[in-house]
Amino acid sequence: MSTIRTTRFAEEQVVVRTERRINGAVSIYIFLWLLEGALRKWVPETASVLYVARDLIFAASVLILMLGRSSRSGTARWFWPASLSILALAVVQIFLGIVSPTVAALGARSYLAPALFVAAVAVWGRPSTLRVVQRAVLIAVPFELALSMLQAFSPARSWVNAQVGSDEASFVNFGVVRPSGTFSAPAGLLTFVPLALAFTLEKFSARTGKSTVLATVLTAATFLIVALSGARGVVLGVAVVVAAYAACAVAGWGRPKRLPLAPLLTLILVSGVAASVLFSSILSSFAQRFNDASRSENPLARLLNQAVGFVDSPLTLLGTGPGSRSQVGIAAGSAFGWLEIDNDRWVAELGLLGFVLALVRVVAFVWLVVLTVRRIGDGQWLFALISASFLPTLFSGSLTQTPSAQAGAAVTIGLLLLCERYRAPRVRGSVLRPQSAQQHAFSG
Repeated sequence: MSTIRTTRFAEEQVVVRTERRINGAVSIYIFLWLLEGALRKWVPETASVLYVARDLIFAASVLILMLGRSSRSGTARWFWPASLSILALAVVQIFLGIVSPTVAALGARSYLAPALFVAAVAVWGRPSTLRVVQRAVLIAVPFELALSMLQAFSPARSWVNAQVGSDEASFVNFGVVRPSGTFSAPAGLLTFVPLALAFTLEKFSARTGKSTVLATVLTAATFLIVALSGARGVVLGVAVVVAAYAACAVAGWGRPKRLPLAPLLTLILVSGVAASVLFSSILSSFAQRFNDASRSENPLARLLNQAVGFVDSPLTLLGTGPGSRSQVGIAAGSAFGWLEIDNDRWVAELGLLGFVLALVRVVAFVWLVVLTVRRIGDGQWLFALISASFLPTLFSGSLTQTPSAQAGAAVTIGLLLLCERYRAPRVRGSVLRPQSAQQHAFSG
């Protein structure tokens, strides 16, 4: 009997140690995702190191988990075939002189680093891992709002609007700077803001005394960041999250626990009025930008081109090499031109393999839409909100263009895997509630 107890205690210690290690690795990853842009902008000496630091630190943490005794809670059988395919292609391209080793290494990182994070969360992630991410994102919201306000109201040449490699903001519309917050560029907000709204709405819906006040403040702060962002992608992402919340509220009618819709609509109205009063000149500038962009290019056609335009892209068997069409690759000596759209760049860089990846992305989008609708019907509201925050990015946004985009996509996909594994509807006071004794052992 004592032997059985000793064995169980040893196994429990392995579970606890694994959970502590993966959560520590994820915490560092999230910290650098949210703050590496700020450090690279305002501490220029760290720019080169921080460009790769996050992924190297996380890779070292994964290696420790692999080599040490750890408790796995899932699998990621897709990781090695996908990674080895990209690496093998890069080796062939280097051998044939298509791409230099430096450019190939930088480019391969943009594909493999996000996949490594997703695979690690799939294998070792726990419900507490999701709580770690949620806590970090919610803490970041008021800081992003304060910094965005300061950036929008400051001149382009002020220190707060410094960019990586420049003392002046690059994104200025009619004299108003598009805020980037703690990220290296405004595009960093495209993933963060919708995800932050998904988390704040999950807390907002709980209606548990004092936490409701805090959740209301954080939700309103997120809406104010949207008003300051000046980005159509942020507006679209937030609109999809709000639509998903409304769908969850309607689907929950007649259930003992349902999402409050009227308070959210009231909060949106109040936030809109506050933004129009506080940021009138900023909103006017961004509205003009939106109008000019809509006149010069059909927004729907633009989204469709970003999503499926790759089918008309020139296709070669091997491509020009990973990183050869990226900004970092060009800076490292690539002779090819930059391609902004992810799918087009994948096809150009990876050839037939990139075309397959782009097709997989389209299929994944359709599958995630269907799954989201099902989870709304099942009452799995947290999954639905996080999924809604990611759908616009998965459809036509950037997954591998910049380190911020890579990390944002990887974090969101990892969260979806955790939500799907440890399914739970909206839970008062916590993000997830394990549904079985085995899951309870992993919950911390």
